[in-house]
Amino acid sequence: MIKYIFMALLFWGGGAFLGAIDFYSIYEMIRVGIPEYGFSLLTYCTLASLTLIGLSFLMRVLNFYGLMYVFSKILLEICKIGIAFLSVLVMIIWINQQQNLWSELGVVALVPFEILTAAIICIHLFDFNIPLQRQFISIMAIPLTTLVFIIISEMFNLFGN
Repeated sequence: MIKYIFMALLFWGGGAFLGAIDFYSIYEMIRVGIPEYGFSLLTYCTLASLTLIGLSFLMRVLNFYGLMYVFSKILLEICKIGIAFLSVLVMIIWINQQQNLWSELGVVALVPFEILTAAIICIHLFDFNIPLQRQFISIMAIPLTTLVFIIISEMFNLFGN
């Protein structure tokens, strides 16, 4: 998981210093777009997660275990990258603008975790002996750490307003 955080930090560093990306404009785009498209995004991702689980059941019935495993691992890696990038983006926006993106996203923040759960179910369908608890805990630790960081820095006013 550290490699995904490192990749996200490199993306931030490259974007902020080399590409001159304004993260406040990204925050404004998210803040304006979430109320407008949030419910449809959540609905489509829920349907996609259920479809992915159904597709895994179909692959299991048709004995396409190799394809099912590769499919599930790719989905799990995409979720890890998405959660790491989202967590780093939350930290960047908090440090730069003192805006809590977790509260702005609301229920839509659960979309990567929903797809992560679908990927874990798909891998569990492939082989129930694969230990996924440690991976799940390490993935969930990153957003929880950012949330705790935001709460503590807000309590002690570390970055000022």
